[in-house]
Amino acid sequence: MAGQHNGGRRRARPKLSATYISKWLRVLSNIFAGVLILGTGVLVLLLLYQGMFYSQWIRPMALDKWNPMFKSCRLDALGFVPGTCDDEEVQSTGDVAWASIGAQLAMDLLRNESDGQVFVTTCLIGGYENAAWATVMFVVGGDIFPDCHPVGEQAILGMAALETIGNDDFPFGAYLLSTFSDARPFVGVTIPTADGPVNVAQSTIKTIVTTDGSKHSTPWDTHNYVASVNSLNRLFFMRLWVVAHFFNISNNVKSLDGYSFANATGIPVAFGWDNSHHVDHYLLLLAFQSLVCFVSLGLLSNDGVITLEGLSGLLKNKPVLTYDILASLERRK
Repeated sequence: MAGQHNGGRRRARPKLSATYISKWLRVLSNIFAGVLILGTGVLVLLLLYQGMFYSQWIRPMALDKWNPMFKSCRLDALGFVPGTCDDEEVQSTGDVAWASIGAQLAMDLLRNESDGQVFVTTCLIGGYENAAWATVMFVVGGDIFPDCHPVGEQAILGMAALETIGNDDFPFGAYLLSTFSDARPFVGVTIPTADGPVNVAQSTIKTIVTTDGSKHSTPWDTHNYVASVNSLNRLFFMRLWVVAHFFNISNNVKSLDGYSFANATGIPVAFGWDNSHHVDHYLLLLAFQSLVCFVSLGLLSNDGVITLEGLSGLLKNKPVLTYDILASLERRK
């Protein structure tokens, strides 16, 4: 009977007194403080993974974002044939700049005097909904005017994008003409991105055309719409920019309703942008954030041990020593 009596003894349950509840509150507040510190570290890692200090987003512009403008311009070795372009097209840049753009487009496409006239369709990207920007696209065909929204495959001689350029070197404004020419060998370069590698045309010809018609050659990866943010100081300057690209979309054509391909090389092409940003000396910021995280964990390591011992004692219903980390931090200020 004695054995049965001893085996049936039960551990006394804790009383829900104010003292007991306050111990649990102190322990839980300490755990919460530790989770906040660890959560800060996890958040920094997540932001790094998402491109907090550097990002590069590259994607072709879907054809459903292209709006047809005109099928009127014709191009020969000297540029746009006078009287063929619609007045609205010409006035988008002004007579002088438009003529210079046409002459440069003919040079980019390697048009000769012995060649016949080719057909240039103009399309517009942007200008929809609340978009405050727009890009004029030239799609060049050999025998007929190409479509902005082709159904199936469409053979072209070239494609070009006309954008305004934001550059302090041209205070009176200028245009950036980016041309993909089927008459030139295609030179591709693969750019790794978060969404996978992207193949773009390094053989793109880019020219800055000013409002007075002067032309200036510029590299294929010229940064446009460059903006800067000085949120901390100039040591951690953040720059944002856009680069216009022509893409080799050979791997994507099966999923498309229509696309344009280079008549000679057979390469399917699309237009889009590389949107990037970069923070100068970001490794210093990363080192500082890591140091703050590790120092905080080091300073509170003893407090953490006491908290874990207190939690163990509370779970076992034993007398414990509790410690309020948040209150101690307040006293340490």
